[in-house]
Amino acid sequence: LVMPISCGQFSYANISPTRIMGVSGTLAAIGEYEKNVLDGYGLNKYIFVPSVYGESNFHFDKAGDGICFESSKSNFYHKISAEIVTATKAKRAVIVFF
Repeated sequence: LVMPISCGQFSYANISPTRIMGVSGTLAAIGEYEKNVLDGYGLNKYIFVPSVYGESNFHFDKAGDGICFESSKSNFYHKISAEIVTATKAKRAVIVFF
């Protein structure tokens, strides 16, 4: 048995607080369009603080590096294993989905 009770609903973007504080790792990369959108909500002052976790080691795969074809299932699993070893030696996180 369920009895839903609505306790109110509002948009945080439209409550007009005196201060808006938040955290974003992408603020330094936004363009003029995104800045104009933020300015429409009164967000026009930004503070950039260095990360306490150090520099990011994230990087995108180069074109074609993320796709490979193997001649057998055994070679396929060996390739996965080799990629895991390479990534972990570079101190990168690894998650493998099957």
